[in-house]
Amino acid sequence: MIDEINKLTQLEQECGILGSKTSKEDDMHWTCWFKMGKNKYYFDSFDLTPTKEIIKYLKSPILYSTFQIQQFNEETCGEWCLYVLNRLNKQEDFTDIILDVINSSTY
Repeated sequence: MIDEINKLTQLEQECGILGSKTSKEDDMHWTCWFKMGKNKYYFDSFDLTPTKEIIKYLKSPILYSTFQIQQFNEETCGEWCLYVLNRLNKQEDFTDIILDVINSSTY
């Protein structure tokens, strides 16, 4: 949860799915981050910029998507996070992943 990220110890390589609200709130929106060395990525299916908490945790520069791929009445944010993290873990390029999603007829 967003209020618990400051409890983490940074690793050279890591990823995570982050709830956009505090641990006491319901109706969660999920985002994710991926870090490999100095390369840091943040993904939000609503195209929101990284939160102040994730910026403080990861430090700049952070590459993030500026494209909305999920409609506000959909509940697929967690699935999109898993998809993006899976591809990043396979060492695929973040920009290529986002462009594939945007150009895909399946989303």
